[in-house]
Amino acid sequence: MRNRKQRIILFLITLAGFVVLLILLKPKVKTSPLPQSLPKKTASFQSIIPGSTTEKQVLEKLGKPINNPSADVLKYQSNNPNLPHEIIFDNEKVSFIKEIVSPDDQKTTDEIKEKYGLAPYVLYGPDAIHGFNLYVYPNKGLAYLGHFKEPILLEIWYFSPTSFEDFQKKFAPQYSQTYTPRQ
Repeated sequence: MRNRKQRIILFLITLAGFVVLLILLKPKVKTSPLPQSLPKKTASFQSIIPGSTTEKQVLEKLGKPINNPSADVLKYQSNNPNLPHEIIFDNEKVSFIKEIVSPDDQKTTDEIKEKYGLAPYVLYGPDAIHGFNLYVYPNKGLAYLGHFKEPILLEIWYFSPTSFEDFQKKFAPQYSQTYTPRQ
């Protein structure tokens, strides 16, 4: 009986030693801690990314604008003959893009909602009386001027991701969170 107990104890000690040996010999995989928040994909216009694309890169990508290229705002022809796309710079980098959308572009609000979900913020401005509101995704760097019932899209705005308050203050001061009909 004593011999059997000794064999069991010896087996357990050997097993424990084997487990410890496996742990010590296991290759160490270097892991880095996960970031507090994963980077958010920023919306872009024709591969132009607000906050990182320079004026030189815009000129290389889109060519000569329809206005003076030394201006702080470069204008490019859109499919709407009355309204050009606008690219605004701050410290030689793109800070804001206004893409003008026409029916010829075949873009709809449904496509934006499918890609980004429902906008977390809605602002009302001068076109709200006609059913067009500004839908804002501040953490994606995207907003669009679209109809509240129909999938009609008039403009898409691109900017560096920011807070809603900063977006409204900097890019949409004429818009409000409350709808006030004009009289």
